Amino acid sequence: MDFKIIILASLVGGTFAKSIDCSDIQQKSYTSTGTYEIFPYKQRKGILVRCDMDTSTGGWTVIQRRISDSDFYKNWQEYKDGFGDLKTNFWLGNENIHQIVRQGRYELRVDLTSSDGQKAYAEYREFSIGDEHSGYKLYASGYSGTAGDAFTLKGNGMKFSTYDKDNDVAHNEKCAVRYHGAWWYEKCHVSNLNGDYGNTGWAIGPVWYPWKGHNHPMKATEMKIRRICCCN
Repeated sequence: MDFKIIILASLVGGTFAKSIDCSDIQQKSYTSTGTYEIFPYKQRKGILVRCDMDTSTGGWTVIQRRISDSDFYKNWQEYKDGFGDLKTNFWLGNENIHQIVRQGRYELRVDLTSSDGQKAYAEYREFSIGDEHSGYKLYASGYSGTAGDAFTLKGNGMKFSTYDKDNDVAHNEKCAVRYHGAWWYEKCHVSNLNGDYGNTGWAIGPVWYPWKGHNHPMKATEMKIRRICCCN
């Protein structure tokens, strides 16, 4: 399924109603994990996404994925537009994520695999990011899971930062540069999933501090969102 792009639309009242996210696709009885095209927030131009139809009843739109050595030390424009390969490692793009979550209420799930193969997850019942004018500001609440709460502990309400656009509140340093990533840094972080893959230096790798601390980078990470209410 990863190698086949599915474009879904159904005829409603003489016009085609296009899928707006992966939960919409799942409701049309497509239940295989893979690559699909969606049209969020009434956009004419679709975007390709990876849909996870297997985890926790499925319907998840994957917004970040790292499963192998990958360079996520990118600039603001690259994080805005998105980069990578939907079959392996990618960031969907802050603008794309914003356009999806503005359609209703969304939850977030973060799936983590440690270097020794252990697995954990964190779910947030409410998740959104603002538009570019807001700095793609993060909002998350309602934690549950086994990995511990990194988003509401530190990062919630923060703007996104990259090495060329410093939006953190740390004094006399750029968190994105120091920790070789791009994230909703504060002063600086307890999670850094876009950090330097495989780097075991303190807090530099893709770490999730509440679970494994700052010196144990993740072997695999996935961030995914799912609509739980309404459609604007």
